[in-house]
Amino acid sequence: MLFNQAELNQTYAENGFVILPLINEETLHLLRLLYRQNYPQEMVGLQPSLRIGDAQKNIALHHQIGELLTPSLQKWFTPFAFNANHFIAKGAKAEHEFELHQDWNVVDETKYLAAHIWIALQDIDEQNGGLFLVSGSHRFFDTVRSGSCGIPFIKATEKVKPYITSPSIKAGEAIVYQQALFHGSFPNSSSQVRLVCLCSIRPKDASMLYFQQQDSAIFAYEISPEILFEQVKSFEQGVAPKTHSLPVKIEQKPLPTHSLNNPVFEAQLTYKKQPDAKKNTRLV
Repeated sequence: MLFNQAELNQTYAENGFVILPLINEETLHLLRLLYRQNYPQEMVGLQPSLRIGDAQKNIALHHQIGELLTPSLQKWFTPFAFNANHFIAKGAKAEHEFELHQDWNVVDETKYLAAHIWIALQDIDEQNGGLFLVSGSHRFFDTVRSGSCGIPFIKATEKVKPYITSPSIKAGEAIVYQQALFHGSFPNSSSQVRLVCLCSIRPKDASMLYFQQQDSAIFAYEISPEILFEQVKSFEQGVAPKTHSLPVKIEQKPLPTHSLNNPVFEAQLTYKKQPDAKKNTRLV
C-alpha cells in the first residue's frame, strides 16, 4: 500500500489520483525560497528544473526538496523512497496547453503503485496553468513509457472533454496521481509565473526502473535518482542507461504507445464506466 489510510488507497486505485492538504505555511515558504535562490531568472514557457543547468546542482536540489517534504509526506504515506524532486515553472502568458499524456514508468506497475505529487506553491486553477486529468484512465491500457518507448499524447477533443476534471487547488495542496493517469495542464493566461514542486515517490521496497526499447524487446534497468538526473537528456534521445545493473527483459506485450491515439482512447471512455472524479478525491 502506498498510503497509510485504506480509503486513500482505494480512491487512488480507482480514480488514479487524490488531493491532499500536504504542506504547511513554513514548508511552502521554504520551497518558494529554494526556488528563487536557484532560479532567479524569469521563466518562459514550460520549464522543468531537472532539465535546466548542471546535473549535480539538480541532484543537490532533489535532496534538499526531499528533506523539506519528508515530514509532511510521512503523515500520509507508508515508507517510501524518492525518485525525482524538482520544480516546474510555467511562464506568464504561456499560451501552450500541455496535452493529455502519461508519464514515464518508474516502477513495475504490475506489482507496485508509485506517485507523482504535484504541489501548488500558489493558488492554481484553469486560468494560470492548472492540471487537468481523466479520472480512471490509468486503467485503460498496459503501457511501458520512457524516452525510447515514447509516451502517448491525446487531444482534448469534444468527445474527451466531458470526461476531464480540472481541480482548483490552494497553495500547499497537492494532486497525487499515478504516472499512468492521463493528465495535462492548461495555458497560463495570468501575468505571473505558475510554480509547482513535483515530487515523485515509490514504495520503499520497490526498485526504481527505467524501461528501454531495443528493437522489438523491452528491458527494465534498475536506476537511481542520481542516474536519472545525470542521464535524463540522453534518455529522452532513446539512449540506454549507463548503469552497473543488468537489464531484465520484460515478457509481457504492452500496447505500443505509438498505436495509442485519440480514437483508441475515446473508445475506452465510452466502453469503461468512469468513476466520479468529484467524489472522494479531495481530502480537505
